[in-house]
Amino acid sequence: MIVRWNGLLGLVILASSCAKTEVDSRLNMTTETVENFDNVQAGYDFNYDMYKRVHVHLEDVPSFSQFNLVSVHYQKNGPMRWVLGTNQPLSEAGPLVIPDVLSDVWLKAHWKTGEVSWMNLNVWDTSMVIAFNTIVKEEDDWSTNKMNCPDSDNDGIDDCNDDFPNDSLLAYLVESDIATFAAEDTWPWKGDYDFNDMVMTYGHRSYVSPAVEIRSMKIYYKFLARGAAQDNGIGFIMNTSPSGANVNGYNITQSYVSHVNGVETGSTSELSMVVEDLVSNKLSSWNTYANVPLVADTYDTVTVTFSTPRNLAVHATVDPYLIINQNRGKELRYPNIAPSFNMNTTLLGSGYDVSNALVGTYFKQANGQPWALKIPGEFSFLKEGKSITSGYLNFASWALSGGTNNADWYDHTIPANVDTTKLRVP
Repeated sequence: MIVRWNGLLGLVILASSCAKTEVDSRLNMTTETVENFDNVQAGYDFNYDMYKRVHVHLEDVPSFSQFNLVSVHYQKNGPMRWVLGTNQPLSEAGPLVIPDVLSDVWLKAHWKTGEVSWMNLNVWDTSMVIAFNTIVKEEDDWSTNKMNCPDSDNDGIDDCNDDFPNDSLLAYLVESDIATFAAEDTWPWKGDYDFNDMVMTYGHRSYVSPAVEIRSMKIYYKFLARGAAQDNGIGFIMNTSPSGANVNGYNITQSYVSHVNGVETGSTSELSMVVEDLVSNKLSSWNTYANVPLVADTYDTVTVTFSTPRNLAVHATVDPYLIINQNRGKELRYPNIAPSFNMNTTLLGSGYDVSNALVGTYFKQANGQPWALKIPGEFSFLKEGKSITSGYLNFASWALSGGTNNADWYDHTIPANVDTTKLRVP
């Protein structure tokens, strides 16, 4: 196995002139103290979602037909997160979307002989080439386990590699990370940056056939907070045709959503579904005021089935969006993610928003600040009106550094990261 590394992708972050500058006479150094979020100015290329996209190029694969697939795992023997390839040679796979704090992943080769091989791969670099001159199971950098297994369902995938050994239509279960969607619903106007108008944890699982195509998907979500006076909704979208898709488990009570079998109408290239048209129907309390008891939500699940299986690449395209105040044309997505087909595009570029489709900029202010964050895991959100920099003390350092410093700024279990008096649940 030969791994060749390309250059590291750069991020440009501009320090704001509004920051307070002090001189430390003991060290003869100049230091900067960022007092609030207004003093954090991120460049257009900064990705606030705390995930990195790793582009993996597979080259020289003369013996790729020996594999059923090569999968990606965060831990050895952990859940499958991505698939790099099947028995068809690939020139490029990815991008893998993984948490910024991960420095390595595990590759698992599923051999057609019933064996599996593991290899640890460093992913600090976000663009790499893996060249297979000749793949042989005896190479030193692969740990090979001999497994002679039957194929109980006769689907061509032996039971040792089959997550569904008794179902001939399914072979693999691919799981996403749990993430938190934290948003300000004042878009396109400036908010208080407490990022608690909508706080939702979510994830999804894809049920994959022996041919490595998605037959169905389950999206699960729960609301932690809705600290907003507006009546907002939540939807999910993925990059695939809505034709032949059916959605079950959604909760639509209002007339502003136009759908057939849970799938929004109006597009031939995007599958969009509103899963909760009024978040207040599911979470009765704001949950952002310290003197009001928390109301706990539980995970709801939406199931998407496909009459025609979809390419596994669709798994990586699932994203949430916020519908602001029951106005379907007024949606909010992660920064630099293009709006859906139902967006009223005349709103882009209004207020403080500087969206520009020509350069791929969306849902950002002129100083680079977003209205939505994607945070790994379940986020310990802030009390009402407490800015994110007042509660998460290393957020500003992380943003100003382009994500290179304090990559774990959101981890509230690290005392140096937080002022727990600002958190709703320390």
